Amino acid sequence: MNTKKIFFTLRPYIGFFKYKDQFSIYPASIELKGIEAHIPAIIEFQTAGTKKEYFEDEESNFSGLKDPVPSSIVQQTNDTHKYDEILRLLSLLTNYHHFTYSCKQAWFSSLAEFPHKVAWGQELAPPIELSGKECNVVEKTESLEYYKLNNRLSGSSNITYPDSINDLLDKYFGLADEHKRVLDKSMRLFVQGLELQNKMRSLAIVAFVSAIENLVSYDNNGKEDTCKCGEIKYGVTRKFKTFVKQYLTANTEKEKNDYVNKIYDTRSKIVHAGGLHIYDLDKNFWDMWGKEELKDYLFLQTIESITRISLINWYKNK
Repeated sequence: MNTKKIFFTLRPYIGFFKYKDQFSIYPASIELKGIEAHIPAIIEFQTAGTKKEYFEDEESNFSGLKDPVPSSIVQQTNDTHKYDEILRLLSLLTNYHHFTYSCKQAWFSSLAEFPHKVAWGQELAPPIELSGKECNVVEKTESLEYYKLNNRLSGSSNITYPDSINDLLDKYFGLADEHKRVLDKSMRLFVQGLELQNKMRSLAIVAFVSAIENLVSYDNNGKEDTCKCGEIKYGVTRKFKTFVKQYLTANTEKEKNDYVNKIYDTRSKIVHAGGLHIYDLDKNFWDMWGKEELKDYLFLQTIESITRISLINWYKNK
């Protein structure tokens, strides 16, 4: 079944992308005023046809009968799962967060109107015709250059893809079910980090590191943690550092050691000692972009980049 939905990014799509018969991405036909921080685009994707699903728990079915779930609900659920999966995947494989709204409610005022009128409202996609506008394909960049640390901060003002995007998608959709389930947990944690990094940066760091730790735990499942002498053979910290250094292939050994040591030390201070990111502390308005703040922000972007590279290289090797 063919489904179209709106999603958002923080930089615009000016080109289209099609992956086989699975999904297509293209810019939305909407006139923007230049003040919008969330840029709408359209995704078109295929989902399998519905099959009858049954209530497994009698307590969840007030009739007490094993009735089938309505096919429309099953189809809508399948569509949502596929939609969310593709957005998570593109947020990992590209340097840009792809997201949708969660129907959060709040007071708001329209920035496009003056005088501003304040009202209670809800996040909602704008009314857009689900048809794209004519455009070229999404620009692609050589992968080693694309995934350089912090490349997103100095890259194109429009969304670009790595030139390996089709190979990465082929590999993902060809993963064994077990590996895909493990990776999906890490992708969810990674996306949580993206969502948190402009609100609670300390928790964003924890989410990024946890995304890697999930894969570390999977890879080390069943390994003995101690040797015969009783000493710790595979400590948690050592497992993490070994994993990241294994998959962070584009850096020198010294850079790898510096990165992983600082990342894990920062995560441990946040979790165990209240060592909050400087952004999460009270500060003067004029210090918002001081030297230390900028340094910490760049370090957060480095953690994001290293997490992305680690997750991608992990599943490429499965």
